[in-house]
Amino acid sequence: ASAVEVELLKDGQGTAITANWTNPDNRFGIWTDNDNVASWFRATYEESTLSQSVTLSDCGISAEEIQVGMTMTASATVFTYGSGGSYGDGSRICNVKVYEYDANGTVLAVNTVMDKPGVLFDATTFTTNFTLNPDTRSVKYEMNGQDVVNWQNLYGPAFRNCSMKVTRNSGAYNVTFVSTGTTLEGSLDRPPVASRSGDYT
Repeated sequence: ASAVEVELLKDGQGTAITANWTNPDNRFGIWTDNDNVASWFRATYEESTLSQSVTLSDCGISAEEIQVGMTMTASATVFTYGSGGSYGDGSRICNVKVYEYDANGTVLAVNTVMDKPGVLFDATTFTTNFTLNPDTRSVKYEMNGQDVVNWQNLYGPAFRNCSMKVTRNSGAYNVTFVSTGTTLEGSLDRPPVASRSGDYT
């Protein structure tokens, strides 16, 4: 069997805040850096949150597949303004987290991708890997930011290259029928979740 990574986030590059994102009070905006090279999701002087929720079954991921054991990799590139002068003193809040929920919407786990208030002048990519709780049925990728000096407009921390991937197993698996000893070889989109023996006709 081989492992296949599947991206769950939509529009995570930082070029536009589309309908896939939840942006309370429109406190996050799009900002282009001084060299006009890249655009970013950027927070304001108010506490700002930008998030995207994904139901795993909508991505073709079954409960059985999660229960076997599924790895998630979440990442983001982040920076804040430098210390002192006209650039202020960085951020009061600067973090990225992934929440796991069960079928009833109860939080099962909170996974921190990064949490670094203060100054982060050089753009830095943060990545974390974790195994989903077997009862996880939906996940939420969330960015939180606030400018430390409370200037108006987009002076808070900036985020781009946001990603939330799961690793799925695919490929050929051997299935043995115990009663006859016959081995069949086939291609499945996920590993078998249980073995069964008995008489087959």
